[in-house]
Amino acid sequence: MEKEKVILTVSFGTSYRDTREKTIGAIERQIASAFPGWDVQRAFTSGMVIRSILKKEGLHIDDVPAALEKLAAAGISELVIQPTHLMAGKEYEKMLAQIEPFRGRIGQIQVGKPLLYDEDDQKAAAAVLEELFDAEGSFDEVWQKGAGCEDSEKAVVLMGHGTDVLSDSVYTRLQNILEENGCSRIFIGTVEGSVTLQDVLTKLRSGKYRQILLAPLMVVAGDHALNDMAGDSPDSWKALLEKEGYEVFPVMRGLGEYPQIRERYVQHVKDTLCNPANRT
Repeated sequence: MEKEKVILTVSFGTSYRDTREKTIGAIERQIASAFPGWDVQRAFTSGMVIRSILKKEGLHIDDVPAALEKLAAAGISELVIQPTHLMAGKEYEKMLAQIEPFRGRIGQIQVGKPLLYDEDDQKAAAAVLEELFDAEGSFDEVWQKGAGCEDSEKAVVLMGHGTDVLSDSVYTRLQNILEENGCSRIFIGTVEGSVTLQDVLTKLRSGKYRQILLAPLMVVAGDHALNDMAGDSPDSWKALLEKEGYEVFPVMRGLGEYPQIRERYVQHVKDTLCNPANRT
């Protein structure tokens, strides 16, 4: 190994190659650019995704234990593990448990936080979402595909994944922050969490919206975005919104495609390196 200092990015992963490189790969490249003295490596937490990639592409990606085993054997001196997860949910907790057996085997291990870990992160992410989706001129190329509408008739619906654990509340908090900031046309729902599309529809019906920009609130635009969000089935979010009479424009871009989001992950690495409490 050429460098003794490694940043290991840990993602759930996706078997869709194009979005993988536009999102996870782009995050890794931006981190590598910000930390030229470090070797940036990759691990995924989903065994199903790893097996699918190996079968379809012949490409092997390590899971967290395998990646850490190699790093321990290489005798690296410093390791920063930066998850690309949105929240401290099941995959993040799984990653933390997998790291524990390697403490003492790798020189120094520091672990970064997910994108929406705490109140400060959520406020920073909300500001980025406003800049991306609510700023004047944002997604003009998308809106221009439809009939002419006033800005007050345009809404943005973001689909998050959601979870059945306590961290699911981050979606509600993010929505509340947006509303506190006066951002009234971005609405957040989840596929598998407590805030559903029906909750979003209730809010949409209270306005005079005619057009909906529909985008994933996920790092990658993978299976959920392609099928649950923008798919052709009658129960996709696109189909259900169109059934309500809205003109819907799906945007197939994962959060990892936006430099502003990627920079938040870079900042998390910086915060981790600057915090002595993270060093073990």
